[in-house]
Amino acid sequence: MKYKKSDLTLAQGIAILMALIAFLMIMLLINQTADQAEGRTAEAICRGSVAARIQTTAADPTGITDTSMRLFPLLCKTLDITTPQKPIPENQEVNMVLKDIADHAAKTWWMFGEGAADSVFGVQAPFGKDDCMITYITKVEGIGDKVIEATKIKEFLASTPYFVEDGSDGCMNYGGYCVEKDTSCKAGWKSKEENSICEEEYANEDQKKSKCCFHRYGCFNKGGECIPGGCKSDKDDNEVESVTFGEIKIEHVEEGEIPNNGESYRSTELIEVKTQGWECPGDQSCCVDTEKRITYNDYIQKYNYDGTVIVDDTIEIADKDLIAIAYVSQKVTPFWPESWFKEGAEYTNRIIISDLKKISASCAIQEDIGGK
Repeated sequence: MKYKKSDLTLAQGIAILMALIAFLMIMLLINQTADQAEGRTAEAICRGSVAARIQTTAADPTGITDTSMRLFPLLCKTLDITTPQKPIPENQEVNMVLKDIADHAAKTWWMFGEGAADSVFGVQAPFGKDDCMITYITKVEGIGDKVIEATKIKEFLASTPYFVEDGSDGCMNYGGYCVEKDTSCKAGWKSKEENSICEEEYANEDQKKSKCCFHRYGCFNKGGECIPGGCKSDKDDNEVESVTFGEIKIEHVEEGEIPNNGESYRSTELIEVKTQGWECPGDQSCCVDTEKRITYNDYIQKYNYDGTVIVDDTIEIADKDLIAIAYVSQKVTPFWPESWFKEGAEYTNRIIISDLKKISASCAIQEDIGGK
């Protein structure tokens, strides 16, 4: 059957209209689901929508500007949290507040693609333009008459580990290393020939690595060493100063020789990792070099993409205060107080931590997906 030109145009128009209706219905369903989401679910939905927005852009259909529109909606909303979370260990109220603020600053960076896009916001289809977003409002409740100043927050972000870097090639679950096919794995390690991850990773290298060597214990798999008696020097019987945050225990030791299955190596500082995927046999400790420690600042400012953490210098957190954490894109410059900027901050995506009243003067609270 031959179609006339007018018939073909009509058919195309109907198909486009049906596709548009289906798209709007799907968006409505997604929005309703995201509106009802809380906690980790809401965070995951937000991250997924950011990834979709980065990949879906279109030129201004009016041709008036050269601004690109991001077609997929930003399915993020402001989440309320209370800190410190109960139960509260004795005399740990301030540390728990600091950790909650740091964790949610890092989570904000994660949700927004770790700074992968110059501008996640920009012009949204079908309407609207945002400068930034408040991701969390933190209510401080339970610290008594204690006051947390900006310097404490900055010190915590700069010195406290957020995670320990995995030094493996990731060719098997929980790590593993790629080697050339004729290379034997270490004693006690298993191997998998023609590993697809290794082949892809080293396809353009001079040395083609196609074999994956892996160990039953995750600590070895990720680049750590399992050491009897803990991560400390046995040469001079040095005293070890340790501090624990979450599941990562940091131990500071003087330079010395450390026994490891008949071998030894030297280090000025070691990290004992106590978390899933970093297991050791028996009562041995998983120890890694200090260079693998990634602080909160490291993660946001240089781990994947460059970012900036700005803590309001005037902030003094007291009981019952409301603290806000916001994400600001590098391509927008809202009317922030001048003291919040530091050299280079205007050229990177950034996380800002301050009093809710001050941030909300320049950055909207997203109570639902519609932006209300």
